Amino acid sequence: MKRVLQILIILFVLYYLIQIVFNFFDKGYETTYKKTIDNKEISIKETYIANQKQERDNYFLEITDGNNHFYIKTYHNFQKMKNIVKDIKYIQTDNYTCILPIYIGDKILHDAICQNDDITTYYYNIQGSDSKIDNFINDLKEYNISDWKHETTTQTTTENVTVYEDNLESNLFIGLNSYKGLYSINPTYSQNIINQIIFKDDIYNQQISTQIENYYLVADYNSTYKFNSFYLIDLTLKGYSNINTDHDISFNSYFQGVVDNFAYLIDIDNKKQYEIDINTKKVIEVGNADTGIKFYNNNQWEEKTIYDAINQKLIFTSNVDSKIFEQNYVKIDKIGGEKTGYYYLYEQTLNGYNVYKAYVEQPNNPILLFNVKDIERIKYINDSIIFVDDNYVKIYNDNYGIKTLIKYDELTFNKSINIFAYYKN
Repeated sequence: MKRVLQILIILFVLYYLIQIVFNFFDKGYETTYKKTIDNKEISIKETYIANQKQERDNYFLEITDGNNHFYIKTYHNFQKMKNIVKDIKYIQTDNYTCILPIYIGDKILHDAICQNDDITTYYYNIQGSDSKIDNFINDLKEYNISDWKHETTTQTTTENVTVYEDNLESNLFIGLNSYKGLYSINPTYSQNIINQIIFKDDIYNQQISTQIENYYLVADYNSTYKFNSFYLIDLTLKGYSNINTDHDISFNSYFQGVVDNFAYLIDIDNKKQYEIDINTKKVIEVGNADTGIKFYNNNQWEEKTIYDAINQKLIFTSNVDSKIFEQNYVKIDKIGGEKTGYYYLYEQTLNGYNVYKAYVEQPNNPILLFNVKDIERIKYINDSIIFVDDNYVKIYNDNYGIKTLIKYDELTFNKSINIFAYYKN
């Protein structure tokens, strides 16, 4: 009897070890299940992708009532559980059909999604346009509209920069050009902001600058016609360091981009390309008129002439095949992998630009996120968009909508002022 018990325990342990190994290497699954809401049958197709190279574990959902199709992607860690939609709040009016999925653990991961013949968007964008939907949403005990409407009453002002401290995140560090250097903004700083002063005079256009991870790299504008040094500011710390070089670099230069934490700069006047390494603090000439230059295009290095970079301003890019979209967009950016990523799509309107999000599985079924007047100053970071809207810096994330972070009037007057952002783990 004792022998049998030992064997059973061993088999039990082996079974769970096999399950652990299986879950660790499992590539995912696809399943379909249904919910009945007010005599309306809602079908949920759930696709889970895991443990795939260059892809993020995620759930992709297609939720349909037979006529309307809603597409949702979440990277939330549900510990590989299936049937993650616990309940669905559903309403249909003459104007819209809206759903609010309630996930395992009574989690709400995004705002209610509403759809009509023309558009799919979040409820916060149509609030007040349909009283039946407003009443329905207000009666939901699981839902709080304040989770999507963020206050800007608690604020601190340093010099001419106002920070809305309740909307800041402790691990999000934001950089914003000042005329003498950089404002570093984080709730751990005194008054939420540090003015990193590096220039003697006001520099209204810090054109020769870029971001590398948590660093802001900028030319030494204390010089006049040429420079031999860069300033390097860590967004997460007070203070700065220098990267010095024996090369004379003209101010008629521009950064092409950053690859593997190396920044690449074209000196137009001297017809040279430089590679800047912030770790070794070295500036190396890697191209010129005789040898040609390196150009990073769609994740591959190509050879170009220095005259290509002078005449065309060659900026490193990752192009998206616009042919997969049925609608024309003025800007398309892809985030993430081929199987689990998504697109940000920008449509020009009379009031600026409508910003949409579409998943790689359904590129022609986008959801409207917000409208903005300017799309030149945008940063993508940790599934969020940080952008300039008039004289404000705002952040968008599916989990909380739009938050206003900063007010800085110079953003309206000086389009060369840029934003930088870094999430510290």
